Amino acid sequence: MSGTITINNQPVAFDKEKSLLEVITNAGIDLHTLCYNKQLAPFGACRMCIVENEKGMLMTACTTA
Repeated sequence: MSGTITINNQPVAFDKEKSLLEVITNAGIDLHTLCYNKQLAPFGACRMCIVENEKGMLMTACTTA
């Protein structure tokens, strides 16, 4: 399943099988992380990839699909 989300006021296509962090970085947007490693399961401990959803809630991009 895929769709479109808005990041920094720009529409970005996404695939629901990818994490939000992958969608953001694939769109060419730099989002800093310390604990993210593609070879490991997402953990979200460093909290550097915090993003805000449309409801104003904060979440870690690396653990959000």
